Formats: sequence, C-alpha cells, structure tokens
Amino acid sequence: MNERIKNVLTSTDTNQNKRKSLVEIGLTAREASRIINDYDKSRFVTAGVEIECFNVKKEQFIQIASKKGVAVVFENYNHKSKNHFKVVSDSSISGGADGNCLEVVTPVLKSERDLNKLQKVCDALNEAGAKVNKTCGLHVHIGLQNVDDVHYKNVFVNYYYLEGVIDKFMSKSRRANDNIYCKSLKTISVESIKATADRAEISNLFRSDRYFKLNPVSYLRHNTLEFRQHQGTTDPDKIAMWLRFVILLIEFSKLTQLTEPVTEISAIPFITESDKQYFINRAATLA
Repeated sequence: MNERIKNVLTSTDTNQNKRKSLVEIGLTAREASRIINDYDKSRFVTAGVEIECFNVKKEQFIQIASKKGVAVVFENYNHKSKNHFKVVSDSSISGGADGNCLEVVTPVLKSERDLNKLQKVCDALNEAGAKVNKTCGLHVHIGLQNVDDVHYKNVFVNYYYLEGVIDKFMSKSRRANDNIYCKSLKTISVESIKATADRAEISNLFRSDRYFKLNPVSYLRHNTLEFRQHQGTTDPDKIAMWLRFVILLIEFSKLTQLTEPVTEISAIPFITESDKQYFINRAATLA
C-alpha cells in the first residue's frame, strides 16, 4: 500500500476528511470510498475504554452529554458491560470530594460512530469540569474474538520488549514498576512468558493479578486484553492515539514476536512515521 494512502487511512481523522485527503492524492471519490470502507472492515476490532477522573459536576455532565445525543447513566459499582456510557464511583482516585471520583465506562465500541460518541462524552466531561491527576488511569479493553494462544502470547512478549520505550511517552507515575495499579511486566522473566502454552498459563504466571500494564486476567474474565498503563486523560485525541497504538500492536503480534527491547520511539516497527512523531512529541512534553 502506498505510504501516503496508509498514513491517511491510519490517521485519527474522520472518514469524510480521509476521503478528501485521498482525492487530493489522486484517487477518484469512488476509489477513496471503497478503500476507506475496505480498511474499516479489515481493521476495526471491538474496544472498550474506562476513563478515571474527578471534579465532575454530575448533573451538568448528564445534561451536556444528553444534548450531544449520548446517554450517560450513573450506577452502583459493577463490572457489567452496558449498552450506554455508565459512570461508577472509584475509590482508587484521590483529589475529589466524596462521591466525586468517577470512572466513565464506554459500551462496546464497534464502529467509527461509536468512537464519535466517545469524543462527545470526553467533550461533555471537560465542559462539566473534569480533572485528572496521577491517581487516575485510562484503561483500554480490546476484544479478542479470533486470537490463538501464540498470537496472545506474542502480545505479552512484545509489550515486554516495548515497555521501556512506551514508558517514555507515559507520565512518570505510570513508568517502570512505580504504580501498584499498572505494574511492570518486567517483574516476570520474559523467558517464562515465552515458555507458556496458553492464556491460563500466562494468567497463572502473573499470579492471576490484573494490576499489570497489560492485564493477564481480563481475557479469562471478559474475552479482552486490557491495557492499563496510560495515565488519566479526558482528551479524545490522546485516547484515540493510544487506542490505535494498542490495536496496531495486537495486529503486529499476529505474525511477529520481538526478540530484543525496542529502545527508541523511531524504531517501533508497527506505527506510521506521523504516529512516531506524535509519540516523540509526547515524550518530550512528559520528560
């Protein structure tokens, strides 16, 4: 695939703007639409996002989200997947008044339309005063409908070898082994991970503890891979970039297992040059 076309398709832009960009490259409108549709069908996986934050004015948040066409429901704490955006209290967060430390959980995201709803919810959170601090995290679940044990293991091995470079574009509170809610995979021998035969063995290797940067338990419970390392954010662009990063990592891991650490963002093998520059800029900001 032409590199310019690939960069357009993998951007966070809307399909309408992608279509315009492809036409500017030289494709016809019909060709651009076909390529975008084929790409969307081939790459979109189910996803779920959990946003931890505080200082949200609850009634204002509900009203703003409703005006944007998105239903938000406050519920008692639960792990059930819902068809709406649910909001539950989160005792792991500090900094807000009692009852004001929240986790916003998306329904299963299946399409670009669902991602647009996520952006609207982020906008509503920000308009309602949401804040984040170092006790907040962003957790991303990716559905694994067609992933065999080798592919699954490759994701863990590859994250192990990428962890150091990923740390560069994460906040200091989410790096190395400094956070009890997203511990380092490097507390486990990579050779031990490589020696596992299936998902259950990986879970056992990590002592069935979900609080790692890559959760080894979520597949057995939810049929997902949960990425827990990202710091808290209500910025829809940051969320979209991290979503794309982990999806591309999973796609890359289908056929490839890294054999040594990746030490520079520019050497990450599965993201585009524009994505590399984005994460280089993020690393400079967070240095």
